Amino acid sequence: MPSHNRHTSATYVFRRYMPWVALRMMAYFWCAVIIVSVAAVVEQVVFATVALIPLALALLVFLRYRTEAVCIQGDLLIFRYGVLAVRTYSLPLWTCTPDYHQPFIARMLDYGTIHVGAGASPLTMHELGDFTLLRTMIMSRQAEMMSTQRQRRVLMIT
Repeated sequence: MPSHNRHTSATYVFRRYMPWVALRMMAYFWCAVIIVSVAAVVEQVVFATVALIPLALALLVFLRYRTEAVCIQGDLLIFRYGVLAVRTYSLPLWTCTPDYHQPFIARMLDYGTIHVGAGASPLTMHELGDFTLLRTMIMSRQAEMMSTQRQRRVLMIT
């Protein structure tokens, strides 16, 4: 049951953990530099075009960082996926039970994985930054909605 105190103006966006994104982009960039330098050493300029592949992968990593996110808006949990074809899934917070996965190093760096749903099409977002804040916000919003439902039941009974 939706709550009547939906905060539509406040949208909280959680993206992938930026240091891992930057590390991947730099790794792809340095692969491209190594390929170009090897092509220069063997004097085959045609091999330098192979360096476009890691550069394209670095661009893909950046675009995924900009487009994929988990958002909390009011009493909705919103997943946004995709680079070229963006897909958006909105789940009401009062019905979803998210699973959180956070290994030891992820706890130290405050990132993790959220998994919602089961069956044929579960929604998963890996390496989300500000993971502690995400968990806290989801739990507090769910607790808010539960207390609002309890208050409504008490009012209906009396």
